[in-house]
Amino acid sequence: MNTPVNLEIALEKLHQLQHEDGDLGARYWYEISCLLKEAALYRAHAAVGPTMTSDVLHAQLGHFVLTFQAVEAAMAELIVQIMDADPEQVATLTAELEFTAKSRALDVVYTRFARINCLTDQSPEPKMHKLVKRIQNLASRRNELVHSFYAMLTTNDGVMALLRQPTKLKPSEGLRLQQDESILPEKLSREISEMQIILSEIEAFRLAVIDVQNPLE
Repeated sequence: MNTPVNLEIALEKLHQLQHEDGDLGARYWYEISCLLKEAALYRAHAAVGPTMTSDVLHAQLGHFVLTFQAVEAAMAELIVQIMDADPEQVATLTAELEFTAKSRALDVVYTRFARINCLTDQSPEPKMHKLVKRIQNLASRRNELVHSFYAMLTTNDGVMALLRQPTKLKPSEGLRLQQDESILPEKLSREISEMQIILSEIEAFRLAVIDVQNPLE
């Protein structure tokens, strides 16, 4: 007889392993925890049946937006840590920056920090620059999801999905362009998991900055 997994206990153990296994191990266990959450979500889908799928999909959209906001807040927190100045002043200066400008500022200030502290001789710092590119792609995806209309559809397999209907105008030709996208639950789950991985990587950079700023004697 199979004993059901207690999700809360399992996630707590994985969280503990994240803090014990170094940067690479932390990312591995974080991804495992994301997969476990995703599996629990799919099990919930199966349990409640198709009548609740639309609510789950709408909730996933909200989850995506909230996780995006968490990424933006984490970027601002990392900038504050790198600047190592009055946090209120730094937060005030970054508060009015739109998302892309904030990500570019992070790329530049981290590169300067890394070069000053002999962490790299490259400009931009390669790992941060790649992360910022992923963050900027995330911003584009967020804009696509937010600035769209939605309807429900059912696939040939009987699975309910979101039909994203963005509206784009092309005044020079007097046209209204509309390109539909079908979004299945697992697609949104993967994108949310990617954001959660980005959050863990931003946190790893922040902790590394703290270590450099506070060397062991």
